[in-house]
Amino acid sequence: MVKLADIARETGVAVGTVSNALFGRGRISTRVREKIIRTAKEMGYEPNPAARILKNKAVVDIGLVSSDHNIFLYLPGFLDYCKEHSLRHQLELYSADSEHLPGLFAPGFAKGIIHIGFPSAAVSSFIRNNPEYPLVSVNEPAPFSVIPDFSIGTKEAIRHLVKLGHRRILMHYTKSPYIFDTQRRDAFFECLKTLPLDCSDGLEPFGIEWKNGAALPEIRAHFKKLLAGKNPPTAFFVNGINVARALIYDAMAAGLRIPRDFSVIAVSPDPHANDLVFCISTVSLDFKKGICSAIDLLRKRIDKIPVPEQKIIINTKIYRGETIAPPKTLNKRMKP
Repeated sequence: MVKLADIARETGVAVGTVSNALFGRGRISTRVREKIIRTAKEMGYEPNPAARILKNKAVVDIGLVSSDHNIFLYLPGFLDYCKEHSLRHQLELYSADSEHLPGLFAPGFAKGIIHIGFPSAAVSSFIRNNPEYPLVSVNEPAPFSVIPDFSIGTKEAIRHLVKLGHRRILMHYTKSPYIFDTQRRDAFFECLKTLPLDCSDGLEPFGIEWKNGAALPEIRAHFKKLLAGKNPPTAFFVNGINVARALIYDAMAAGLRIPRDFSVIAVSPDPHANDLVFCISTVSLDFKKGICSAIDLLRKRIDKIPVPEQKIIINTKIYRGETIAPPKTLNKRMKP
């Protein structure tokens, strides 16, 4: 029987490091962890009988692990599903910058895991090295995943604005590795090819690097400059409810009114983005449908029901609030 000490000698690390790598504990670099896991498999290592017994008697049925701060939008659907089906569950939040696996990945703790958000390097490595482990990813690609399609909602929103008469639509997007942002950007560029949009006079799609909120002053300055120009946008399609709120605040401070003077649509995780003044029009998704689809898929994997690798697509749509209307020529100008 291969022991941890044997793997330690083969890889040139301490026994404790081998244990941490195999059982998801401690701070270990992704390179060393992958080397240890690969060596253990090549040597035919198996956990001891006590560990195998623990694996067969998992502490919880489903672990919900998330690196996404918007996880609260999935929780009502997740908790309702678990209550209805009497599923033991546990939640863990972690940072995608973390170098070690979340605790719920420890052997024997959960029968399966739903992961929401962008995975850390350690989680990505775990998924690659353990293809048989029951795991379903939500929001980011994986062999088994549930992916919102924001391109559908983006195209619907742009077509709706065009139908109302808008041609000068400013598209603001975030330059990031997240699938939401690439879907929206690509969908808007497709709309540029097929719809009568006017992007002259500096109205090209406005992309800015993701800076965890630090880019907002730069975004607001750009919007103010456009609204002060001779041929301003009649509609803004922005990334994030905070950006939409800042835009509306600056417009109102300058004497402009929404949607009388221009329309606003925001991509938001919250489909019902109620403000003190407006219910902002948004592009969002059905979170309950997304999480329930993920649990259904995960339970099939836990029960070893043959399921081919699959990606379930959840379409997004426009929620029409109080911030969109037919275009009207601005009769007031914002000062730069």
